[in-house]
Amino acid sequence: MEDFVKAKKAYAQYLDELAEKVIHPRIATEENAFKTMQTQCEEYAKLKFTCQRLLQDAPRVMEGKTDLGQKIFMNIEVRDTKHVVVKLSDEVFVELKLQDAIKVCDRKVDMLKNLMEKQQNTVNKLKTDLTVLLASIDVPYTEPNKLAFPLNVIGTAL
Repeated sequence: MEDFVKAKKAYAQYLDELAEKVIHPRIATEENAFKTMQTQCEEYAKLKFTCQRLLQDAPRVMEGKTDLGQKIFMNIEVRDTKHVVVKLSDEVFVELKLQDAIKVCDRKVDMLKNLMEKQQNTVNKLKTDLTVLLASIDVPYTEPNKLAFPLNVIGTAL
């Protein structure tokens, strides 16, 4: 019985360390990645809305302000709102028509939603695995190869 208690304590300590050093940081990393993708998805939705608004106002000259950085703004005048420059990756910029830019936004949002779903499934699986592992600490002790029969069963078997 004492060996079982020692083994159970060692197993509980191992699971505790596994949870703290491996599983909890991984869950936090996955959740942060999910939040980042969610933010990107919202930004693409805003960009799509802006492109749709520009498409409605395409023949007009647009005036506005642009951020130069450090909260310094400059007045701008846009004469051609039929085309926009879209950043496809870190160093790839492409000039597209507004309709094509809207399609790019839709594709990016769909891709991010699929990735977010996979990320959420991964987080749920990690949390389920952690719950099962931590629940396994409380497994009751049973001595191997020792069965207790009621006395009336033992008496009748002989």
